[in-house]
Amino acid sequence: MGCTIADRHAQFLSWKEILANQGDLSRLASEQCISLWNQYKHLDNYPPLWGDEIEYLIVSLDRQNKTATLALKQQDVLEKWEVYSQGRQMAFQLHPESMIFMVEGVAKPPFGDSIQAMSQVENNMRERRVAIQSCMGTDELPLTIPMFPRLGASGKFTSTGLMTSKRLYSHVISEDLFSHFERSKVLSDNLRARRCIIAEANVPIFRDANTAWPWKDDSVDWGQFKENTSLPLPTPSVNCVLLDHFAWSGGACGLQTTFQAKNLDEARSLHDQLCPLSAIMLALTAGSPCYKGYLVDTDSRWHVTNALVDDRTMEEILSKSGMEKNTVTSQMRWSFSPLYASHNDHIPKGHQSYSTGNAETRALFEEAGMDTNLSEFFSHMLKFDHLILDSKHLEPKSPSDTYHFRALIGSLWPDIRLKPPLDGTDPGIGWRVEFRPMEVQVTDFENAAFVVFMALMRRAISHFKLSLYIPMELVGENICRAVMRDAVNQSLFWFRECVLPQASGDSSSSYLSESDSKLTRGYREMEALD
Repeated sequence: MGCTIADRHAQFLSWKEILANQGDLSRLASEQCISLWNQYKHLDNYPPLWGDEIEYLIVSLDRQNKTATLALKQQDVLEKWEVYSQGRQMAFQLHPESMIFMVEGVAKPPFGDSIQAMSQVENNMRERRVAIQSCMGTDELPLTIPMFPRLGASGKFTSTGLMTSKRLYSHVISEDLFSHFERSKVLSDNLRARRCIIAEANVPIFRDANTAWPWKDDSVDWGQFKENTSLPLPTPSVNCVLLDHFAWSGGACGLQTTFQAKNLDEARSLHDQLCPLSAIMLALTAGSPCYKGYLVDTDSRWHVTNALVDDRTMEEILSKSGMEKNTVTSQMRWSFSPLYASHNDHIPKGHQSYSTGNAETRALFEEAGMDTNLSEFFSHMLKFDHLILDSKHLEPKSPSDTYHFRALIGSLWPDIRLKPPLDGTDPGIGWRVEFRPMEVQVTDFENAAFVVFMALMRRAISHFKLSLYIPMELVGENICRAVMRDAVNQSLFWFRECVLPQASGDSSSSYLSESDSKLTRGYREMEALD
């Protein structure tokens, strides 16, 4: 959800303005998707470079009173960074993030595929932290935890006061918390305007011997907030903490890794093999057990973000399909990637699940030469509406312009993202796959360990041609289990019994038999640490 320096000069359209042009935008995005595919489908022999992204909270410490609050100093840190980095040979870059108390550090140039390169990851992360720290005050620090535990809590949770008049869409969160880079603020406004209701996530409270039951979130006091909005108010659930603002999604920190593939076919295959790993790594890295100062009965930020960036209208929510279970669905912008992307003959029979992408769009892609799975994959993306659009790009600037397609997929957040090459800005960048479910850890050692593990896993997948396929609906079921409290120790996850290619590629394997139970189809429920 991060911002870029280019967003500083953007003039983003409101939802009303976008809606007036939505038909043309959808057509342009489809045409540009085909153009991009035609232009880059034959790219080959790209090196297996990779990199990571870490989001940091800017925290102010009051050592005398032993308290910590969020420091709203993104702009100050970025300005000092520009001075700090001038004339230095940096192995990373610093970018703005969604909220004014966050920044993001990105490895650049990317790491190579050697063991020596992997051994440099932790030191690179340490250098990032030192550099960010040098741009802060002596009583401030860059903190790497997924969610600030007192965001929105009663009392003071930021280092400076917030205007109560700016609490336009939340009972506790001010609009002042958005980054000065307007993208995230506009995105939040347009999400809300499309769904016509205020965002809402009711997170179950953790019950122990000292928790009154039934429990009520006593921070919910609508007060003046009722006068600031005409939208229906969220409904607090009993025994739940109410979260009603984009800040609890855009203000959460993740740990992402991006891998460059040799070509499009390898990127599609890598995307597929990482899908079944998503829930496992989410459970292994889960670190969000606290919201608004309360311990909750879940451990991950995933389901909270999933709900708070949901742009579906009530009608769309009520018409969701059968595979969409619990709070995680394939029809939401933040979700598991609901489709395998490889050619159909690479995917075991019965393991693919098809989206509700527009049939006309699928036909258009197939007519252009895409195979069935890839046309289905892209048509699923294109069924969503544009939510973020720079007014200067309302019309294409040239026949090769792909802004409208990229703007659309940039407002979708699947756990595994297939990323196309950039438009001529850097010919050294090919097809990439971004692995997005992991939560950031407290120490650089832990973050480096998870990042390097995923880099080694990518190498193992490619070298041994591993096949990790399980039915896509079970990938979604695994995500639902991964967000639960202590899921890494308490939950079972569906996984393949044998990942070697000669076993999983045999079309006569017993797991393809319709009469067999799941236990004899080549996958079963396993512990995350099996």
